[in-house]
This record gives sequence, structure tokens and C-alpha cells, in this order.
Amino acid sequence: MASAFDEPVAETAPTTVPKYAVIPTGDHAIAPAAERFMAKRAHADITEIPGASHLVALSQPAAVTSVIERAAR
Repeated sequence: MASAFDEPVAETAPTTVPKYAVIPTGDHAIAPAAERFMAKRAHADITEIPGASHLVALSQPAAVTSVIERAAR
């Protein structure tokens, strides 16, 4: 499973495609700092949800839905 982090990226989404990231600050599976780094590197529109866990879509569905709706517009 760790080999997934070593696999080179063949192609990324064009810079014209908007990107969004939801960062649950209480995540213990993926460090929020790592999530922030990846989101910034992707030039994503970042939404941080204070105290939310890794299962942010289950614990904070309204906040996640809001980001999805914004992305769909």
C-alpha cells in the first residue's frame, strides 16, 4: 500500500479545472498538514472543518455538501 505514494503521476488535471479540498482538522489517519500541503500544491479552494475526523462526509455532511454544491456551480 505504501507503494502508492511512490508511483509517478502521469498526467494531472489541467490548471483551468477548479479543484476543491475539504480538510478535517481532527483527522488522525492523514495529517491535516499533509492534506493542506497537497491541496495548496493543487491550487485547490480549501475548506477546513475544525475538529472533524477522517470520516468528515459522515460526521459533517452539511459542510461537505456545501463544498460539493459550490464546486458544481
